[in-house]
Amino acid sequence: MALHLALILMVSISYLSPENILKFADHLFEEGDYKRAIGEYERYLFFAGEDDDRDWAVYRIGLSYEMIGEYRRALSFYKKLGGQEVLYRVGCLYFKMGDFASSVDTLRKLKRTKGISERALCLEAAGQIMLGRADRARSTLRSLLNSLSREDVLGVAERLMKLMPLVESKPHKSPFLAAFLSALFPGAGKVYAGRGYDGLYSLSVVGFSAGMAYDGFRDNGVRSAKGWLFGGATLFFYLGNIYGSAIAAGEFNARENKRLKEEILGSVGPLLGDFLGDFHTFKARRSSPEHGKP
Repeated sequence: MALHLALILMVSISYLSPENILKFADHLFEEGDYKRAIGEYERYLFFAGEDDDRDWAVYRIGLSYEMIGEYRRALSFYKKLGGQEVLYRVGCLYFKMGDFASSVDTLRKLKRTKGISERALCLEAAGQIMLGRADRARSTLRSLLNSLSREDVLGVAERLMKLMPLVESKPHKSPFLAAFLSALFPGAGKVYAGRGYDGLYSLSVVGFSAGMAYDGFRDNGVRSAKGWLFGGATLFFYLGNIYGSAIAAGEFNARENKRLKEEILGSVGPLLGDFLGDFHTFKARRSSPEHGKP
C-alpha cells in the first residue's frame, strides 16, 4: 500500500514538473486547443524558475490569444518580450487589428534584420496600400521584386503588385455628389451609387406623393387636407431620398474598401502566420548575437 502511494506521488510530482507542464501546453497549442494551452502556459510560469523557458511560454500565450482573436490581450504579452522576431509579430498583429499606421511604423524598425526584413518590407507595402499610399507601396514592391531571394515572400510581393492597378483605380463615390444629384432629381444619387432599383423606387415614391399633393391643392386650394398631407409626405420622402443617397455612396465606398482589404489580406496571409513556429527556432534566434530589444 505504501509503495502504491509512493508511486502515485512520484507520478504526480513528475507531471507537475515545469518541463512536463510546458510539453503538455505545447501539445495543446499544436492541437489547436488554445484556451487550455493558455492555462497550462500560465501554470508553467507559476512553477518555472527565472532561468527556465519563460519567454517561450509568454510568446505562446500571446500567440494563443492571437489565434482566438483576442488581439489586445495578445499584444500585451508580446510587449513583455524583447527581440526583433517578436517585434515582427507585433507588426503583424497591428495589421490584423486594422491599425495599419502602427503596423507600418513597427515594421519599419526591422529593415536591417536578417531573415525578417524582406517579410517586414512586404507587409509594410501592404500596410501602405491600406493607408492609401499607393506610390510608396509600388516603390517598395518594385525594390523588393528586384532583390528578393525568398520564394515565399516573392510570391506575396508579386500578388500585391498585381493588385496595384485595382488600388490606383478603385471606384469611389462622393456622398456630397450623390446627395446633390438626388436633390436635383429624386433617385439620381442612388443610381450614381450603384443602386438603380432603390433610385427608381425613390423617384416613384416622391413623384407619387407630389402628384397626390398637387391633385389635392388643385381641387380644393390651400384648404385641402389631402394636399397638405401629401405635401408633407413629399417633403419627408424628398429629404430622405437626399440623405439616403449620401448613405448609399458611403456604403458603396465601404464595400469597395472591404473587397480590397480582403484581397490584400488573402495575399499577405503567409506573412501573418507564426514566424517563430517551433521552440528550437525561437531559442536559437533569441540567443543569436542579432537578438535585441525592439
